[in-house]
Amino acid sequence: QKESTLHLVLRLRGGIVAYYDLLDPNIEVTSDAAGVLDVLDDEGNAVPGLFMVPSSEVLPGGYAAPAEEFGGGGDDVDDNQEKENSVSGPSAFNYTQMPFGNKNEFKEWIKGYCQRVRQGLKDKGTAPEDVKQFMSDAKSFAGFLLKKYKDLVPYMQSACNADGSIVFEYWPDESASQPNFLYIKGGLIETKC
Repeated sequence: QKESTLHLVLRLRGGIVAYYDLLDPNIEVTSDAAGVLDVLDDEGNAVPGLFMVPSSEVLPGGYAAPAEEFGGGGDDVDDNQEKENSVSGPSAFNYTQMPFGNKNEFKEWIKGYCQRVRQGLKDKGTAPEDVKQFMSDAKSFAGFLLKKYKDLVPYMQSACNADGSIVFEYWPDESASQPNFLYIKGGLIETKC
């Protein structure tokens, strides 16, 4: 898997946390390079067990370009220059869209995924109270995800393992130029880089 310039620089500085798929631990799903945000419900409360990462538009290879290169200045600028998403793009974590047929199919996936994560946490030797906390959080985040079903675009991580972690494109601010990406925290392994 290719690494963006931003991630490489931050890794060399020792300053990021990488998140790997608990069920497929060789797959890096995301990092905190662009920041990590709480996911808020409609009342403004943090949803337990979820976090989101903001994204931006970058040039291929993960290179950020000055604003004028995206049409904000200069007459010699190519506004049609190829761009990609800083989180889901091929130079980042290379997600593949994975739509569910309907809300019931999505509900069944959440149920099965939480059971697989529960077993994965046990197999990893996670403390029983932490496994219990994940299952408690699952009730909250599953309800939130099901409520927002029509607002989410699901993606598989780069290995295209539908039984592993699924990432959700989400636009909590419809005026934003790029989406955020939601993650189920219990299904990820945090690794300081």
